[in-house]
Amino acid sequence: MLRANHLKEAIEIFKLNVADYPNSANAYDSLGEAYLTAGDKELAIRNYEKSVELNPKNDGGIETLKKLRAP
Repeated sequence: MLRANHLKEAIEIFKLNVADYPNSANAYDSLGEAYLTAGDKELAIRNYEKSVELNPKNDGGIETLKKLRAP
C-alpha cells in the first residue's frame, strides 16, 4: 500500500500491526515511514522514537530521526 502511494490505507494497516505487535520495533518503524511519506513529521518522529526505544541498534531509525530533527 505504501509503495503504491495509498497512504491512508497503509497507515491504517501499520496502526493495526502496531496494535497486534506492540513490542515490534519494525512495526513502529514502518508506521513512522508511512507518516513521513504522508508528510506528518510529528507522528513520524513519535513512531521512529518508539522503534529506536525498542531496538537501540535500529541505525535506519536513528538516522531518520536525526534528519527529521535537523533545523
